[in-house]
Amino acid sequence: MSGVIVIETEIDEDGKLNLQLPPDSPRGVVEVTIREVKAAYVVPQFTPDEQAVLDAELKDLLSDEGLKGLELTAEEILKSPEIGMWADQTDITDSAEFIEDMRQKRWKVVV
Repeated sequence: MSGVIVIETEIDEDGKLNLQLPPDSPRGVVEVTIREVKAAYVVPQFTPDEQAVLDAELKDLLSDEGLKGLELTAEEILKSPEIGMWADQTDITDSAEFIEDMRQKRWKVVV
């Protein structure tokens, strides 16, 4: 035993921490450190109304009309002003986190 045990677990809404230590864990006085672990991706929880809106949007996108889109070629898409429009942004350090924040605000979902 190295003297350090790392266990990833959750603290519930009541502030309770439940975990099972391995059999070879130290006995006696120990120090417990709580460090927040940022998940790579957290699946958002939607209300039934929000889910219905998302389902309708997906259905539209997957329809024959939705799949045709604007019928642009790859070259036309690459020349589009939307491509690279945020390239000069200096306030975005993590693009995936930035987009997830935008989605959360759009759907008013708190994760």
